Order: sequence, then C-alpha cells, then structure tokens
Amino acid sequence: MYDKTILVVDDETDLLEALQTIFSRAGYQHILTATSGEAALKIWKEKQPDMIILDVMMPGMDGFEVLKET
Repeated sequence: MYDKTILVVDDETDLLEALQTIFSRAGYQHILTATSGEAALKIWKEKQPDMIILDVMMPGMDGFEVLKET
C-alpha cells in the first residue's frame, strides 16, 4: 500500500479508468483524475499530488500549457 497521491490527466475517460485501475491494483489508494487541463490545475493547486501523469494532447489547455502553470 502506497501513501502517495497521483493525479492522472487525460481527456479520454476510458484511459483514465484503466490507469486508475492499474494504480489501484498496484497498491495506490489516493488517485485523482481530471479530464481537462483546467481541472488538472485546480486539483494540483488544492491537493498538491506527489506525481502527475499528464496527457499532452488535449483540447483546450493542452498538457504543455499545464506544465507551464505548475
């Protein structure tokens, strides 16, 4: 069991669910998800996750723009 918080960001909900399942089965309990760059920034500011897995090709604010803001 791992006590780290992971934020997974992707506009494809199927991929988000798959990654969430993978990390959960690996023992991570705190997995956050976001489907947009804007939502990811909000979660990042509020929760300060230990790791972010970030899709770079998203509509609106892409992953590179999110990185510039963090």
